[in-house]
Amino acid sequence: NYVTDQWAFTSEWSASGVALESVVIADSVTAIETYAFSSCRALKDVKIGNGVREIAEGAFGGCIRIENIWLGNSVSNIDSSLLTESRELLGITVAEGNPNYKSVDGNLLSKDGKTFIRYAVAKADATLVIPKGVTKIDRKAVQSGRNLTTVILPEGVISIGERAFYECGGITKLVLPSSLETVAKYSFINLAPEELDGSLVHKVYYTGTEEEYKALRRNNLKYENGLPYMAVYDYVIEE
Repeated sequence: NYVTDQWAFTSEWSASGVALESVVIADSVTAIETYAFSSCRALKDVKIGNGVREIAEGAFGGCIRIENIWLGNSVSNIDSSLLTESRELLGITVAEGNPNYKSVDGNLLSKDGKTFIRYAVAKADATLVIPKGVTKIDRKAVQSGRNLTTVILPEGVISIGERAFYECGGITKLVLPSSLETVAKYSFINLAPEELDGSLVHKVYYTGTEEEYKALRRNNLKYENGLPYMAVYDYVIEE
C-alpha cells in the first residue's frame, strides 16, 4: 500500500512504474500531476482523498489493472486514463458530497445524471441499461465492455461520443432511441446483420421509424460509427 500526504504531486515527483497495488491519496493533497502514477501496471485500488480537485491527464496512464476507484468530494477534473485504460475495472465509488460526479451501480455519471461517463467494464453483467435522464454517452464510456451482450439506451439520449462502445464485440442486441441525433466515429463495431439458418438476424433495435433511422445514418455518414444499414424499427422498450 502507498499512502501520501504531499500537498501535490508534481512533474519532479513520480511513482511511475513502481509495483504498487494500492494507492491512498490523503485529504491534504490538492492535485495529482501528469505521470504521477503512470505505468504502475500492478495497481488495483485507487482512493482519491477529499482534498484533491484535479487529476491531470496521464497521471494514471498505463495503469491497466485498476479494479476499484474511490473519488473524494472535491474532484472536478479527472484524468481520462484513470477511467479508460484499465480493462479490469469493477467499480467506481464517489463521495456523496461531490458536486460534479456520482456513482450509479458502480458506474460514473455526472452529478445531474445527464452524462454517462464510464462503465465498470469488467463487471460480469451481460446487460447494460443506461439510466433514464441520460442525454449523452461520453467518449469511451463503455469501451472494452467485453461481457456485454445487450445494451439499452433510453429515450432522451441525444449523442454518443467517439469510441463509446468500441471493443464491445459481444453485443448482439443494441437498442437505440428515436431521440438520438449524433453517433461519433468508431462508436460501434460488428453490428451488421448476420445470416442465421437462412434468416437475417439484426443486432440493432430502433424505437423510431425506418425513415427516422435512415435519416440518423444519413446525418452521421461523415463518421465511421459502425451503424448498420438496417435495423428492427418501431421497437418498444419494456419497462
